[in-house]
Amino acid sequence: MADHRCLAEALYYEARGEGRSGQQAVAEVVFHRMNTGNFGHSICAVVYEGAAHRGCQFSFTCDGALHRPREAEAWKKSEELAAQISHPRNAAAQRHRRRHQLSRRVGEPLLGPTLKKTTQIGHHIFYRSHG
Repeated sequence: MADHRCLAEALYYEARGEGRSGQQAVAEVVFHRMNTGNFGHSICAVVYEGAAHRGCQFSFTCDGALHRPREAEAWKKSEELAAQISHPRNAAAQRHRRRHQLSRRVGEPLLGPTLKKTTQIGHHIFYRSHG
């Protein structure tokens, strides 16, 4: 239940204005990071990595956004999509996605030349490792 809520929060706060495809892409980032094990071994661990200090993986976890009221309809959609994505059949499919880095900045991510831009959805730019 906690992982469902953490995923819904990531979808809502990171991409509620990006539509379903933007939210699904953020979920792909979360699942990829979880499956690599470098950011934690649960959805919540990935989403809240670095929240206790500078270096948040997802800005909403440390910029105060969690303390602001949510838009009811957008939150409901994020929760429903998180439930669909978290279903075991769909979660297995997430493990095979290639997107794993996202940035709201235009330009190179922190890892620069080691990553290749794969797509942009709204304000989010997605990258993957070369090769």
